[in-house]
Amino acid sequence: MSSAEDYIPSEAKIEQESLYGEDVKNLAENEEITNMVVDAVDEYDSRYTGQIGDWLDETNGIWALSDWAFHSCLNDTATQSEKSKGANEPDTWERAKTGTTQFYRQVNQKAANQYAVQTSKDVPFRYTPLLSDGVEEPEIASARAKKMNLLAKWSMKRDKFNRKSLDFATQIHKYGNIPVSVEWCQKRKKVTQEVPVFDPNNPGVITEYKQVVSEKVSENRPVLTILPVESVRADINIGCIQDQDCVEVITLVGMTDIVAGIESGEYRANLIEDIDKSHQWDGHAGFENKNDKTLNHGGSSTNSTGTGRYLKREVFINLPIDEDKEKWDERKNIPKRFRVTMFGNQPTDSVVARIERNQEPDDAIPIEMIHCNPDDSDLLYHISSFEVIRSNIATETTLIRQAIDNNTLRNKPPMWEVTGNMLRGTGGQNDREFGPDQRFVVEDPHGIGDRKSTRLNSSHLVISYAVFCLKKK
Repeated sequence: MSSAEDYIPSEAKIEQESLYGEDVKNLAENEEITNMVVDAVDEYDSRYTGQIGDWLDETNGIWALSDWAFHSCLNDTATQSEKSKGANEPDTWERAKTGTTQFYRQVNQKAANQYAVQTSKDVPFRYTPLLSDGVEEPEIASARAKKMNLLAKWSMKRDKFNRKSLDFATQIHKYGNIPVSVEWCQKRKKVTQEVPVFDPNNPGVITEYKQVVSEKVSENRPVLTILPVESVRADINIGCIQDQDCVEVITLVGMTDIVAGIESGEYRANLIEDIDKSHQWDGHAGFENKNDKTLNHGGSSTNSTGTGRYLKREVFINLPIDEDKEKWDERKNIPKRFRVTMFGNQPTDSVVARIERNQEPDDAIPIEMIHCNPDDSDLLYHISSFEVIRSNIATETTLIRQAIDNNTLRNKPPMWEVTGNMLRGTGGQNDREFGPDQRFVVEDPHGIGDRKSTRLNSSHLVISYAVFCLKKK
């Protein structure tokens, strides 16, 4: 029985219609230019992969840890790696596996507030006509503004804007930095209509109906996409996306998406002939922290291959290409922004589907990095909410684990001792070292207290974590 990875219609006949017209050249069929583009993309990709890898190493995998904290810190492997930021208890102690919902509650509260404000009206903005004498009649200007408001409302509903708003609010407060893209979606479809045929001698009489096939625009609207934080690769030392020389957007797509791109004219017509199983996603490339997310969900490491998915690179890159002459010349041609689409795990192993001049207005990159806590404008990633409370979360998970006795399953809250109070541990004279099942004997019952019930002051000498007992008089 065949599987999803076998569904490659290499011999299928695909009809192609161009969305942009004949004035947009796809240079992906030019082998010389394609090889130069692949080398350029691979150079940027290698540099960006190294930058992000070093940054994640320095932050101990900040994206995976943000996801860990959001899932109540139940991944014990991540908890152990974070304990150095908390109380740093000895490795020999047995610990109860507990977590904390602190970050989860914080993210959801902020996301709920943002979503409530953003969706308090059907459309969070409104077109208003600017009237000026001699330019346009007020009635015409008002009618145009009303039409634009209706179009905006319809587009947002069609794009499921409310659901995407909730997704964005959660992700931005969870990770602190989220890339979003806004592109224009235009779809065409063939429509068959019955058209009446009139009698030439008697125009009012219909003699027959004939079927006429025509192509019409079925959708023509903007589309908002909330991208995973790890899916956009760029220079982390350049804060503004629009100032980047190269930006990669990595996503996973199926064969139906590839065929749709060929049919719409976005990809070269003979693309399907060059795609095989070697271009399918290997389960790792581009999404290195996917395994961490699975573990944070309480799952185990799984093999993601064999799904029939393809890793797609959408690259916005400045290249020294003269598209009219189809010539690459680094000395004569001023670099212009091109859009490159590739399918494959690594740039050098990919099949190139598109190389064309960027069609976005003002030659812009249709992506922006949104920050929850604007910080250093010269850096791509700003400080996240998790980084602010990271030590608090590590301390809370560590101290709770210290305070629970695995033998009795009883909570041992932090205790305080007043200066001068006679105290000794059962482990030896004046033994105040805390450990599992450690017990202490005190002379004065008022010389100790539960930290939860009494505030500490300057006379409190020691904080221990134990079950106390009083010496009988």
